[in-house]
Amino acid sequence: MEDEIRNLLRALFLVITSLSYCYLIVAKLPKGKARLISLLPVFYLFYTIPWIFSSVTLRAITAFYFTWVSNFKLLMLSFDKGPLSSHHMSMFSFITIAAFPIQIKEGPPPQHHKTPPKPSLNLKSLIPIALKVLFSVGLVTLFPHMRETFPNFILVLYCMHIFLVIDLVVVGSANLARTMVGRELQPQFDKPHLSTSLQNFWGRRWNLIATYILRPTVYNPILSTLTRFVDVLLAKMVAVPTTFLVSGLIHELILYYMTDGEEPSWEITCFFVLHGCCTAMEILVKEAVGVKYRWRPVISSSLTLGFVVATAMWLLIPPFLKSGIDVKGIEEYTTFLMFLAKKQEALQLVLKKHVKLF
Repeated sequence: MEDEIRNLLRALFLVITSLSYCYLIVAKLPKGKARLISLLPVFYLFYTIPWIFSSVTLRAITAFYFTWVSNFKLLMLSFDKGPLSSHHMSMFSFITIAAFPIQIKEGPPPQHHKTPPKPSLNLKSLIPIALKVLFSVGLVTLFPHMRETFPNFILVLYCMHIFLVIDLVVVGSANLARTMVGRELQPQFDKPHLSTSLQNFWGRRWNLIATYILRPTVYNPILSTLTRFVDVLLAKMVAVPTTFLVSGLIHELILYYMTDGEEPSWEITCFFVLHGCCTAMEILVKEAVGVKYRWRPVISSSLTLGFVVATAMWLLIPPFLKSGIDVKGIEEYTTFLMFLAKKQEALQLVLKKHVKLF
């Protein structure tokens, strides 16, 4: 555990140094080829950062934060687009926005001459987070006992666990970033259980940071290019599956980091391509039949979530289980809890010694 803490400090130093270079030098260069070429070393560094760690959890988080989100934000910066293209941003805000999976809400920035309000601790907001942590820990304790006995049910539990972990990591880091930059952020999730369609689920409710990143970098360029030659609807039929394909390849890369370079099975990519094709067909059907034939929300939500869960159990979750990542994750949780327990015991001994002295 001590080694991983040192690795984490090393990774943070590399990230802060690289993003400082981007702010002080890259952002001052002319947009286009000059910026893009100057960013190539940073792209490569952020690609290699997950390999610093031996923990599958830290590899997954750093791959999501830096290999995916930060690299795509910097790619937009090279063409003077995206959240990092503002010319009135401090270096601290630049590094925070680039490093965290967040999206700033549009609107005027706060006036610097005004004293910013002190952040207050809202205990009510901590209750849902605490419940999610407890529920996630409970799921982890069930995995070893049910992995062999109830192999199908464990897929459902793993779906729930992945959702909770993503929610805690993304929303938790967003709350920290909001305090650091003093700006309102776009939501990371918007009640995905109320999704009435695949388009609604992926585009407006689930892991919206992926939408904020992939729409301007993949979907919009493909759509604007194709509409010069074909109808808008036909262009969407190509742009939507292609965007999902890119997302699938990125998720496949994250799994590649977590499995220590095992050959991919491409099931995760197939999951996203399937959802991309189904979302494109959904758009086509909506254009054909119109709004008046839409189902009631309770029916459409049940069908949407049922399809997402069923296909996740079929294609998305099995690669994680077959590679043994769930077992490694449980071992890491156990090691981390033991580490905290030892530190707590050491702290108690130090406090007892000081109490005796007085």
